[in-house]
Amino acid sequence: MARIPYPDIEALPAPTREALGKIRSINVFKLVAWADGIAPGFFAFVTDIFTKTELDPKLRQIAILRVGHICGSAYETYQHEKLAKIVGLTDQQIAATRDGESIDALDERQLAVLRFAEEMTTSIKVSDATFDGVRAFLPEKELTELTIIASFYSAICRFLETMDVEIEQKK
Repeated sequence: MARIPYPDIEALPAPTREALGKIRSINVFKLVAWADGIAPGFFAFVTDIFTKTELDPKLRQIAILRVGHICGSAYETYQHEKLAKIVGLTDQQIAATRDGESIDALDERQLAVLRFAEEMTTSIKVSDATFDGVRAFLPEKELTELTIIASFYSAICRFLETMDVEIEQKK
């Protein structure tokens, strides 16, 4: 159970209700809705990550999953393993994001992204070697998107873990 109750959606201000109505109704978004002054922008930002970036969706999911596993966020990894399968990652590629060691299923580009997300999460600033490893495969725009995505999901994991957001009941 989350540390605070989920808000009554109908009692939220109209802009927050409307913004929440445009995205998946999952617990993380419901809890974020308490912060009604920033929730609509938060929801728009999450949507933009999935609809307005050029970073390969497989690479995006590898980065998000690696961050989620390092942060110990069961909620994050549960949600994004489902999305990873939708974008075409194999079970072996998803498994590689769990420990960072079972990497045989990853190609060079995927491995560079995995290491980049891992180092960003554990060390904050990546080494020149790790940065250059990703830069060899990604143009500046996608490298910037990757950095923003890994940073954002690190923050989300901290929110999820601090607030004890639970995985939704399967229906």
